[in-house]
Amino acid sequence: GYAFTPGLRMWLSATRGAYFDRVVKPYLPAGKSVNDYYQNLWGVSGDWKVWRLSIMGEHWWNHWDTPVRENGLDNRSYYVQAVYALLPGWDVAGRYDAMRFNKVTNSAGEDVTWDAPVDRWETGVNYHVSRELVIKGVSQFTRIDNGDWHLIPAVQASFSF
Repeated sequence: GYAFTPGLRMWLSATRGAYFDRVVKPYLPAGKSVNDYYQNLWGVSGDWKVWRLSIMGEHWWNHWDTPVRENGLDNRSYYVQAVYALLPGWDVAGRYDAMRFNKVTNSAGEDVTWDAPVDRWETGVNYHVSRELVIKGVSQFTRIDNGDWHLIPAVQASFSF
């Protein structure tokens, strides 16, 4: 990571490793082992803080080698979030996140995504009772596979120790 200014920071991340458990060994193609299939993950994240506003976000790209798809499977996920401090102890927050999957050819010969795309909006009002206790009122709107939006309202208490 790198801090461009005291309020602006960015990070790059990457990892690669075998991801199969040895219990799948009998189901792999002849001559292949669980160590022949890798998961590759790359990401970028950052945050920017200025006055009472804090904005942060991440974008990740994930790729899995598979024994059944020559090109493997990919997905991307990302979010952006903003928090604004209103008064001492009070803040409001908003967040958008999404997950997308690459296309594969199904048994009917159609190109479809290998899992359903997800979109989510979340908003909230937070009151910091103390450093350890935060009371939150939140609403989350979720849409799966470009269908209808579903609302989940909640009141939460978050306590750290």
